[in-house]
Amino acid sequence: MAAKQALMAEEGKSSQAAFQKDTEKVNFELEPKTIGLTKEQLEKYRNDPFWKPVRTVLFVLFWVAWAAMFAGAILIVVLSPKCAEKQKPEWWQTKVSYQLLTPTFHDTDNDGVGDFKGVTEKIDLLKKIGVTTVYPSPVIEIQKDDYFNPYDVVDHLQVDKRFGTEADFKELIDAAHNRDMYVVMDLPVSSVSINHPWFRDGETEVFVTANQGSPAFTQPNYHKFANINGTKYLGYPTAANPVLNWSNAKVKNTIEEAIKKYLLLGVDGFHIDHVSQLAVDNTGKPNHDAAIAALKELTTLIKNFIESHEDLKEKKICFTADREFIGIHFSVLFSSLRDIEDLHAKARETGELHYVIDNTFATLSMGKCPEGVSKCVHDTLSAAYSRHQ
Repeated sequence: MAAKQALMAEEGKSSQAAFQKDTEKVNFELEPKTIGLTKEQLEKYRNDPFWKPVRTVLFVLFWVAWAAMFAGAILIVVLSPKCAEKQKPEWWQTKVSYQLLTPTFHDTDNDGVGDFKGVTEKIDLLKKIGVTTVYPSPVIEIQKDDYFNPYDVVDHLQVDKRFGTEADFKELIDAAHNRDMYVVMDLPVSSVSINHPWFRDGETEVFVTANQGSPAFTQPNYHKFANINGTKYLGYPTAANPVLNWSNAKVKNTIEEAIKKYLLLGVDGFHIDHVSQLAVDNTGKPNHDAAIAALKELTTLIKNFIESHEDLKEKKICFTADREFIGIHFSVLFSSLRDIEDLHAKARETGELHYVIDNTFATLSMGKCPEGVSKCVHDTLSAAYSRHQ
């Protein structure tokens, strides 16, 4: 204990620390450690003829650089492109469509055939269950021995009187629009019925034909005219539907007039089918490049017509083709794998085709699934996945 006190007494004599036993306090006196140059050392550089201008130049450069960066930040904010506005989906991409068979939907005049007025009467019920796009089929006049095939057309410019008048159809369109709903209809552009006046009158120039000696003449999808020898017509999907010749001015003008008429009535979209038949080569096979050109010609016509009418300028028209939509700017092109799988690829390349709805499941049946439903579904899904990779 005495040794410890003696050591503490010796430490108390240090110039850096003093220990006071009575108060149990230790006072430290530390000399400050200087970092860098002292004030006195710096003083001699204050007015040095070399360092004084150097300091001035560096000071000016600092503020110039700061101002430049500040101005640059402002320019970046002002001149940089704005974020792309989020595009809203078109109405046909979000609406629930309901296809109904006009002759069987609802009969209002008790003649045993459904009609346009019947659809109008049930429009509120359709809206109540979530339908936003009404698709009555057929609308255009078809042959009298058929009620259900919208491609058996006999007159593109008239509605089928068995389902009502043009005024009745217009009333249906207006009723749908008043409820923020849409109406689409069939518009066959590739084939008609063998009962069409053009076919009955033997106007071979408006149809796709092949003369004897042509490579297509012997193809199974070419059929004989009743009263014309040495010439056959292309029928698709059956002999009852002669394919129209889209290079013929009469065909184009008739389809154009039909489209314009129904647009002015207020129709919001058209369903077409068999678009691969818009152009065929001399062997009777679809010419996909020419078919794409025909689609573009058709959509350009409609775009120009819409833009030329004040009441239609804001209208977004939807073209469907067996789940196929055709369009430029104001519409979209779908294709079914059933009819134009090769055309789909070419349309994708040209920008005409936006996407494909795979309807292969709609064609499945027990006869096509000998190894069981699960295996069939698995194979179909795998094939669909490989197509869309």
